[in-house]
Amino acid sequence: MRLQKILLSAFFSICALQFGYSQEGVVTPYTDIRFAYFGNTDEATGLGYGVNEAESDFFGIRIRTGLRYAINKNNSFVARLATQLRDNTNGLRFTIKADGSGIAPGSISFDEFYYQFSDEKTKVKIGRFQQSVPVLSNAGRSSFRFQSNVIFIHWSDGVYLQRDLNNGWYGEFIGEYQPQGATTFAYRPGLNFGNNEHNFTTYFGLENRERDQFNFIQKGFGLFYTPNSFSKNGEFTYFLGVMGRIVHDIPATELLNGGSFRFAAELSQNLNSSFEDGTGAIISAGINRFGGKHEFMVELSRKDRYWLTPSTYAPGNDELELRYRLRATSKLWFDARYRVRVNHNDNLPYAYSTFIRANYTL
Repeated sequence: MRLQKILLSAFFSICALQFGYSQEGVVTPYTDIRFAYFGNTDEATGLGYGVNEAESDFFGIRIRTGLRYAINKNNSFVARLATQLRDNTNGLRFTIKADGSGIAPGSISFDEFYYQFSDEKTKVKIGRFQQSVPVLSNAGRSSFRFQSNVIFIHWSDGVYLQRDLNNGWYGEFIGEYQPQGATTFAYRPGLNFGNNEHNFTTYFGLENRERDQFNFIQKGFGLFYTPNSFSKNGEFTYFLGVMGRIVHDIPATELLNGGSFRFAAELSQNLNSSFEDGTGAIISAGINRFGGKHEFMVELSRKDRYWLTPSTYAPGNDELELRYRLRATSKLWFDARYRVRVNHNDNLPYAYSTFIRANYTL
């Protein structure tokens, strides 16, 4: 309770600062609201109301509102409250700790609460923050990490470091704390952090997002390590994953009214497993920003049973996904997804899912 009071006092103090400093531009409020319908079924429509309806089908809303306080040119502080509500949510509660691999429906918590230092070559975050490592496909996801997809709310507690290198490359590091029973980031059940009261994960990456002469707009490599948290054959051991990704973007200014054709691929491997049990692979092709507003993507993915991060992709499944996005304005966008999931166990039926989503930024 004492920690909650301290954090709440700090948050509302920053809110109060807005009135005194907003004219000078040192305090910036930011809010986004997201509506989504998510359906799962064993019928090809994918619209839900199939098996496990009460557990998998829902209509929900996510609200996040915060303040960014620029202390000076290089130093800032960010605090944001977030909640998600679903059609079956009963009541609201405030929490500091994660209560469902992030924030459970009906909970209100800080999903950002951090200090940041940045200059021309270095960025450092310390505290609770959002830091995804996305592939620059039209979906913007990854087989490695994600933050707050659909309307779910996750975060990292720890430290983030980014350092510019040469020729458009930069290095990044994420050190993350995962307490037992209050996981802040959604990993798959095999990474359950149940063997230790205190757990830590690390990510090291090299990334280049500058368009080169061959129209590659992203090249990246990553390494993820977490000790004594991977449940394998009845014992806890380490999880060590490596990843490589590449994205090719071909401008088609006249044909697509300023848009482009975009192709993305990512390959990952759990090194503490056999090759056939620990591979993750994603490939996608799509039209990006047709007329500045429309995006369409087809994605194929495969995840073996021991590739356990993130929860977007299910281990032991092949998936086909179709996604459309409309960027109606600079603040409002809509997207829709249809997915077919095929389990590697032939005795299990196909799983079909959809979501329809709207996001508005104030």
